[in-house]
Amino acid sequence: MKKIGFLLIAIVSLYALYAFNVSYNTNYTVIKTVDSVEIRKYEKSYYASYYTRDNSDNSKFRVLANYIFGGNDRQEQIGMTSPVNMRMSSQKNEMLFLMPDRYEMESLPTPDNNDIELISIDERIVATIRFSGYANDTKVQRKKNELISTLDKYSIKYKNEFELLVYDSPYKVLNRRNEVLVVLK
Repeated sequence: MKKIGFLLIAIVSLYALYAFNVSYNTNYTVIKTVDSVEIRKYEKSYYASYYTRDNSDNSKFRVLANYIFGGNDRQEQIGMTSPVNMRMSSQKNEMLFLMPDRYEMESLPTPDNNDIELISIDERIVATIRFSGYANDTKVQRKKNELISTLDKYSIKYKNEFELLVYDSPYKVLNRRNEVLVVLK
């Protein structure tokens, strides 16, 4: 019984350490703020992308986490960065992990899982709106509508390319950061 308790404590400790050891990547510059919306410029970035017909974010997260924890041709551990992007407008139900700045496309290890794609997203101008707490469909839709309303109010043109950005581990309870993002025209 002591062994099980010790093992459980070790697993929870490692998981908590991982949960709070995620670095925020601010690979953007704020151009301006309009009401509660930030207009940002993102530099070209590299991502590990995975999509499935399964709606479970948990299963997508596990597949991508396996890649960065060594499930690649070099068994290299790639630091977990934040945020995790979910393309809301994608027909493919896609999740993206941002790769650390030290990588170029050619230097990224090849995933063991052939369903993971390494992609680049060119420099882009976006609008974001922030919210706290845990993201759920109702809250995300409400913030998306607020974002659209603000952009329409100021005649800012946007594409139908929305993303949900989740900055924190599910184990962080307080001061959570999430954003809805849309690519501007």
